[in-house]
Formats: sequence, C-alpha cells, structure tokens
Amino acid sequence: GLHVSKGASDKPEDETKTYMNHAWSSINDERQGESNNPLAAFFGFNIAQEYEYPVGIIQLGWKDSRIDSWIPSEALDEISYKKREISSSDGKISHLNSSSIYNGMVHPFTKFAVRGVVWYPSMADIRDQENYAQLSQTLITSWRQAFNNPEMPFFLIQAQSSGRPSWNVTGDALAWFREAQTKALELPETYFVPTTDLGEEKSFYTESQKTIANRMMIHLTKMKKKKTVNEGPKIAKIKPLGFKIALEFDNARSGLEAREVVLNKSSGLAPGSEREGGTVLPADKLVGFEICGRDGVFHPATANLKGRTVEIYSKLVRRPAAIRYGWSSMVKANLYNEEGLPALPFRTDKMPRPNFEGELESKKVTITSIIGSPLEAVLKVGDNTLEKVQLDGGEAYKVIAGKGKKDHYAFFKNTNTDIKDGKKPKLKLMIVYYDEGSGVIDITYDSSDSKVVIGKNKPGTYKKAGKIKLTGTNTLRFVEVDIPDAQFSNRLWGPSDIRLKSNKSFKVSGVFVQPL
Repeated sequence: GLHVSKGASDKPEDETKTYMNHAWSSINDERQGESNNPLAAFFGFNIAQEYEYPVGIIQLGWKDSRIDSWIPSEALDEISYKKREISSSDGKISHLNSSSIYNGMVHPFTKFAVRGVVWYPSMADIRDQENYAQLSQTLITSWRQAFNNPEMPFFLIQAQSSGRPSWNVTGDALAWFREAQTKALELPETYFVPTTDLGEEKSFYTESQKTIANRMMIHLTKMKKKKTVNEGPKIAKIKPLGFKIALEFDNARSGLEAREVVLNKSSGLAPGSEREGGTVLPADKLVGFEICGRDGVFHPATANLKGRTVEIYSKLVRRPAAIRYGWSSMVKANLYNEEGLPALPFRTDKMPRPNFEGELESKKVTITSIIGSPLEAVLKVGDNTLEKVQLDGGEAYKVIAGKGKKDHYAFFKNTNTDIKDGKKPKLKLMIVYYDEGSGVIDITYDSSDSKVVIGKNKPGTYKKAGKIKLTGTNTLRFVEVDIPDAQFSNRLWGPSDIRLKSNKSFKVSGVFVQPL
C-alpha cells in the first residue's frame, strides 16, 4: 500500500514524490488492517487471498474535506458550480478550496493504471448536501476521464448510522444524505456498500471496516460475472391493502428475514459488542418501518413478513399515504435478504428536504405581516417571568430568568377551543421577536407525535419546531413554521403550548397561530 501525505494545490500537480510520506509497504497479514487505514488493508488483503495476485492500494484521504475539493476545476465549470476560495494568512492553499485536493493529491496519479476507486463519505458534506448528488456524479465522470478509464468501477460506502452531528436537530440529516448518495448509482459500474447496520451512536466512522471490506468483495464477485446477489432487498411493487400497504421486494429470491442487529453506543468498541447500553434489535421482530396518512405525520409501523412481501400498518393511520424505512441518522432497522445483505433506507413520499439545523427564515415585520390569532403570554411559570416593555411603539415581553439560572424561557398558551386538544392539528405558527444581539431561540410545541416522549404521561410534548437565530439588526422581525400535529392541550410545563428558550434574555412581541 501507498499512503499519500496531504497536499492541496491551486493548480494540477504532476509530481508525486512531494506528497509521499513513505514508499510502498507490504501488507502480508490481515492483522495489518489495524493500521491507519484498515478498510484499504482489509480489502486489498481479501483481493490478494481470493485471486492470488498482488494488489496495490493508493490511500488518499483528508478528514472533513468537501467533495468539490476532490473534483477538477474544469468539471466544476461544466456544471456551473460556484467554487469556494478561502484565503489563508500563512500563504498555504486551503484544502477546503474547490479542486485543491484533486490538484495536489489525485492529478499526480492520473498516469497510473488505476483499476477502481473506493469513495468514503466525509462528515463535512452532510451539513450542506444540496448539491451532493450532482457533485458525486461529476466526481465519478471526471475521474474516469482523467484516468482515461471510462468504465473505472466506483465503490461508494454508505454513510453509517450515527447519533452525530450535534447540529442535526431534525435527527434525519444522514438519512437525506444517504438518499443523495444513491443518485450516483445512476451511472454504470457504480456499487453501493451498505453500512447502516454497523453504526455507532457516538461516532461517525464505524469500527466495522472488515465487514465493509467483505461486502465490497461481494460486488467484486459480481463484477467477475459470477452469479451472486450483491445487493439487499429493493422495492419492486407497492400495493395498497385497505389500512395496510404491502411492499414486494426484489433481490430476495430466497426470501426476506429479520436479523438481530447490535448497535454500539460508545465508540472504539468491537463491532456489535455493546449489548448493555447499546441498541439491540431482535431477530424475531421486523423494525424500522414508519407510515403516514395524508397529514404527512409518520408513525412507527407494525411490519409483517410474508415471503418476499412486507405488510405495514399502524392503528394511528387509517388511510396510509407513504412509507419510510430506516429514515433517521441513527438507523434502527433489521430487514435483510437470506444472503445477509440489509435493505437500504428508503421513502415513498415526495416531501422536501428539511432544514437540518432547524433555523427558520426571518423577515422584517410590516403592517400586513401579522396573521392569525394571538396566544396568551404566561407571565410566570416557576421562577421564569415575562416583563412587559415598550418596543417600537408597541407592547412586548422581556424574558427574565430565575435567580442563578442560565436558561431563559417564555411560555404561551392557546385559549381557542376550536384548535384545542388537536381539533385542528395543522397550524401556521408565527413568532414576532426583537432581533437584538446574537444567539439562538429554540422553539418547542405541544404535539401529538407519538415518537416524541417526555415522561410517561406526556407523549408528544416538547417537539422541536425550529430555531430563531438572532443577528443584531435591532429590528422587529418574525419567523413562520407550519406544524402538522399540534395538540395544544396546555401540557408544556403545565399551562402552555409554546415554549421559547435561549441562554440569554430576549424580547418577544407575540406568538400567533392560524389553521391551515
């Protein structure tokens, strides 16, 4: 194997010696997979064992790099991509600049007879993934052209299950990223390697590199024209059955099955070893499916196996509209074919990608801005109080925290019987606030969502609706958010339905709701 040192450049480089930190070194025992790139070592060792010829592995990596840094500049121009150029005080080229890593680390090897590429995703691309699907296809086509190998295989490693990153307030950023990853499979000679059953709650990079290498070998066997199933179950047909939905799957000639899955909570442990403290999905029950009706609210579903078909339903959904499977950052699902390959997460709905950080668009208040009916401000809850102040000619509330307390809370309650107790769950929520200083105001509401549980007696309460980012414009502004599952039974801290929270004092003019 050859491990290449990091090196970014503003132009394509031809020499390689500047970037090598040592010469080629041999891997004669799979135990050497414990070295700095175990996936490369395990995969190379597997190939050498199976086909009995030497394999050269060129290891190029840069933690937390962005995919556009690995793509030639002219290829980005062809898709009209807005390139990033970050200036550096020390005069060095930033690896975050578009094309910089390709120039310094990939281009020097384009004269080599490279037979294939393994692409491992970076955490850095998950936060801003809007262009990832197009960029991944551009990377593949541009590298094939650069290496003069139009059919060069690409093995794409699926983003594993993880409770990270912390900014992922919606809890599904990795689910949407995995969907974006699959768009590259529209290109020929691309192979997806599933990892969601190998995840760890506290880590983005799984310890299960040997299992990933073994799954890559299944693809390699298929490439050698051998008859083998190299993919997990895929939806072939969707059939409504009254209050159920039946899904028929391909890649399941020998049938489907639920398998035990053990997901570690802690990082650095042997794969699937944390039975106590981790997550154990039993082999006698199929889990991971959700179902929604026309309201778009997903609920955990019961799933029954019948040969190549899975029947899905929930008592909370009488007229099902869509299905999701494994649709979260930390995937807890266990559908496999009998070849031992897991089904990839999927969804049948057409909902748009959410703002993963929950930041709502802020607008300046005008005469016609305010719509809906006001909620009543709760002036005192526990040791949190609201103090009436004058603001831009009108009345507002300043949030006062309890003595010695860090967090500041403002509570508002519904008094309208027409929308009380979930009678009209679809509401437009508007919050009018004074944009002063910096910070974040978190918004939670009383929801009927059965997946949100705060205490045994309050399922659905304290569901996140988003957050307001204060930018210091010193103007009266507002944010709007549509909520599909308002309960509004005054369950938040006893008397309220909306809670605003910040680690500093803030001013809010009012909270308004309007049925949708």
